[in-house]
Amino acid sequence: MVEYTESGRSFSMKLDVDLSNNRIYEKLYHLQKDGTIDDDGVRFFISHRVMPRNRINGDSLLVSMGLTEYDQYEIFKYNNGACGKDYFWVRFNEGTTFYDVNPKAKMIMDRKKDVIDDIRLRRNKNNGA
Repeated sequence: MVEYTESGRSFSMKLDVDLSNNRIYEKLYHLQKDGTIDDDGVRFFISHRVMPRNRINGDSLLVSMGLTEYDQYEIFKYNNGACGKDYFWVRFNEGTTFYDVNPKAKMIMDRKKDVIDDIRLRRNKNNGA
């Protein structure tokens, strides 16, 4: 949830995963209250899920995202909080799936499906021959 106030944004996030055994995000676990991360925890999470302000080619990346300035939350939204280092992500739209936000995982699963289909085809050929 994002609440817009006169002083800026305020965040909270409802978790559907237990982060208590994750070293990187153990700080978030301590900030959880009934499965919800408070504003400080969400800001911590966002700051670790987006490119740094001084990233090489950062300006061209911002343009490719349709952004005119560095805004951690907007970058986070653009990427659905996904990162190539783990499988955490944030659902901003109800119909969004993990494979929508992680093209690498989709590619792996598509290849896996192709391999499984190929094995089935070969097995069927061998059993029918």
